Amino acid sequence: KVAWYHWTVDECALRVKVNYESGQVARVDHPEADAAGLRNVAAGLGDDTLNYFGVDWISGEGGVPTPTSPAQCNAVSTCYDAGDGCVCDTTTVEAPVYASSSDVPSKEHVLSSLKVGAFPVEMFDAGAYTSLGDCGVSGLEVLAAKTNGGSSSCSALDSDTIFKATDDTTGVERLLKNVVSTVHIAGLSASFRNPVHFVSLVNYDLRDMHHEVDAVIDHLFYHPSHPPFLATRMIQRFGISNPSPGFVKRVVNAYRTGVYTDMGDGTYGNMAAMVAAILLDPESSSPTLDADPSQGHLKEPLLKITNIFRSMDVHYTSYRSKRLLRQPGLQKHLGQGSYESPSVFSFFLPEYSPPGVVGRAGLVSPESQVLSGAKVSRLIDGILTSYKMGVTNCWNGFGPRLAGFCP
Repeated sequence: KVAWYHWTVDECALRVKVNYESGQVARVDHPEADAAGLRNVAAGLGDDTLNYFGVDWISGEGGVPTPTSPAQCNAVSTCYDAGDGCVCDTTTVEAPVYASSSDVPSKEHVLSSLKVGAFPVEMFDAGAYTSLGDCGVSGLEVLAAKTNGGSSSCSALDSDTIFKATDDTTGVERLLKNVVSTVHIAGLSASFRNPVHFVSLVNYDLRDMHHEVDAVIDHLFYHPSHPPFLATRMIQRFGISNPSPGFVKRVVNAYRTGVYTDMGDGTYGNMAAMVAAILLDPESSSPTLDADPSQGHLKEPLLKITNIFRSMDVHYTSYRSKRLLRQPGLQKHLGQGSYESPSVFSFFLPEYSPPGVVGRAGLVSPESQVLSGAKVSRLIDGILTSYKMGVTNCWNGFGPRLAGFCP
């Protein structure tokens, strides 16, 4: 594939396409037409683009004031209808978030307000940035860019100023640029925060895709909702379907701090500390809670069968015996089969609440989702067969098909 590029002084307008139904936006390039009246627009950036994405709308309290129909769109002189959305001219404005250190109430305010990251100052030329200390804000380091031979001060911060702060929740050091970039839609009282992206929409680069994926994973990993979500799911997998808020909080603290008693390495996300917090917590070991009918969980069929086989000291003796619990029909008759999960989200939903007493009590019982009266009867039948006749497929057993007839 050969592509020809050359420098030009022709103008190229950057427009935005707002979807009528969702309010999501897409970028539209509108270069100046060439001598033949053609516009060389990259694929996916024309008026027919469907590459919509959500944005943080700034204006329009109670609803974004954007056109919701072709008639409303065409009524604005700077916009035109493009099928499923309205294409409008835009202007982008960048401005500092904090003009002075007196505008900065706290480190937490900086971490929640600034959305654009910055490169480490070591990557710039020597002397390009100078440290102004904390400028009176505990936990911050303010790095000012030297412009025009001068130096910024705490009372005069600009959009090139960088704030360095450590997130107390995760222990991660953040470098954030003191800037907000806002896209204004011409002819409308609508604007949104200009979203950061890594991958060029014209010249794709595998390196940038790797960086973007890493950034997404980091965002999810360090998101405030991640520790309580993971703690609840892990506690459920360790045998307690309805952990108390206090139990979840203790496990979350262990995960965030990376330490539980003398276990863990003190870093955010340490799994050893989380598992120790689950297994050693009083809610996991106190015999008093055995009298609580909401304590514990319902053991799923496949694990129940596996535990029974272990109690019978069942072990592989030949290649044929490796088909143990692999025969067809387990998923249909028991609700679970080896390697037969219907989706990547396992056999049941962690928030499933069955009808009846459990549901009315506001409790969950995830494993109940795979059960029914017929499946429970089939499970009991197979367990009794295993005790009486060993591992066989006869009489609803769980073993492989054997030669000959069933007794």
